[in-house]
Amino acid sequence: MSETTGNLHLPYIASAQAQKHVTHNEALRALDVIVQLSVRSATLNTPPTAPENDTRYIVAQAPSGDWADHAGDVAAWQDGAWSFHAPRDGWIVWDENTGSPLVRHEGAWQALADGATQSIFDKIGINATADPINKLSLKADAALFSHDDITPGTGDVRHVLNKVAAGATVSQVYQSGFVGHAEVGLTGDNDFHFKVSSDGSSFLEGIILDHTTGSAVFPHTVQTARENLLINGAGTLNQRQFAGGTLSSGAYGVDRWKAHAGAADVSVMDGQWTLTSGAIAQIVEPFLFGFSSLGSTVLTLSVEDLAGGDLAVNVGSASGTITAGPGRRAVTLTTAAGDIDNLTVTLAPASAGPITFARIKLEHGAPATPWRDRGYNAEKNLCQRYFQKSYDDADALGSATSRGAVSFYPGRGTSSGMRVFVPLTPSMRTQPTVTTYNPNTGTPNTVNRGGSEVASSVVNRGERGITAGAGAGANASYCTYHFAADAEL
Repeated sequence: MSETTGNLHLPYIASAQAQKHVTHNEALRALDVIVQLSVRSATLNTPPTAPENDTRYIVAQAPSGDWADHAGDVAAWQDGAWSFHAPRDGWIVWDENTGSPLVRHEGAWQALADGATQSIFDKIGINATADPINKLSLKADAALFSHDDITPGTGDVRHVLNKVAAGATVSQVYQSGFVGHAEVGLTGDNDFHFKVSSDGSSFLEGIILDHTTGSAVFPHTVQTARENLLINGAGTLNQRQFAGGTLSSGAYGVDRWKAHAGAADVSVMDGQWTLTSGAIAQIVEPFLFGFSSLGSTVLTLSVEDLAGGDLAVNVGSASGTITAGPGRRAVTLTTAAGDIDNLTVTLAPASAGPITFARIKLEHGAPATPWRDRGYNAEKNLCQRYFQKSYDDADALGSATSRGAVSFYPGRGTSSGMRVFVPLTPSMRTQPTVTTYNPNTGTPNTVNRGGSEVASSVVNRGERGITAGAGAGANASYCTYHFAADAEL
């Protein structure tokens, strides 16, 4: 049988022992030191010169004098001498000097919880079991974090979540049945993301707040005209029936896109652009999308599935390059302060062509967001602000067809002028240049006047309509023609 107890090492009274009271008193004295343990200090290496009886101390790590060789022990001044008690892991003591508890852990005294909120606990569970991943675990109907009215504090409360770098994630996940259905935070970058999920695995971005500009992006919200500042970015509107190939400088191909300075070799097929040489351009009117100016503005130009080489981009006075690769590829630029008027956007191969890409998009802020089509009618209305024709969409200018031709019948033969007002829908950007075509031959600047091809007469041109037909000539009972109205920038 051991001579002392297992935990506190209190001495047992042996069988037939003489002076049993000595052993008993020794145990009581030890209990008086150890139980409800409270020490005057835990930082002294040298014993105090005039200690009070029954006062206790934790010996610091470099002891001297009567405390030598007792680092970490509990020292008690009893009856004019020091007694020492070696602590075991798990002992808890109140430090009267700091007003905080200490605990013996892994052979050393450590703060249980001091004024700096330090703790030796590697896990804490409140009505729940903590684990190596969820080191703080709580089960409760509510949790309250309130301002400090005890110290008192400032009256503010800030809950800070910190991550190591931009590429890491700091977020809050909202679950139902332990399946995540929403996530909010800095997920993989420093933009603020709002995500939702139906299965806890695949998340969709609802809102992205750009951390540099503060602009909001709604990747899965129905698009408005303002989201893409370019018109006909897919190249599918083609009123001129441009077949692809070489465009001379300033000439338009598919709607809203023209060759920039110098010729451009370009084609569009099923929404895919092939740019072999030169540059294509579109001029953006800021007010059309709700901006008074796009000067000193962060803009992002993006395309999809860029192949064959990089794409050189100019947006006003700013320039950059989109590197080739699959998916949506982008460059974010800041326009110059002087880019206050209409903004010219150009795209060209960064080196030798041809290069291919799809779905050109220019948007306010960053990052690039997924493509969404405006819809055919909305896109066409924007295109017709700049160019419209009487021909069917599939008919090229100068086609010999009467489909859709302007026709009017005065009801009697006349040799006077034969003209009619034709409304333009939608209204055009400015007074257009009007070209007429004889429906029978397709000859420009002519009309069919009673079966004869004669020069056309355009007497009035306005944003909302034109008045055109034939001037005086041989008697005729009808006049018919096609027209194209051009108000391109």
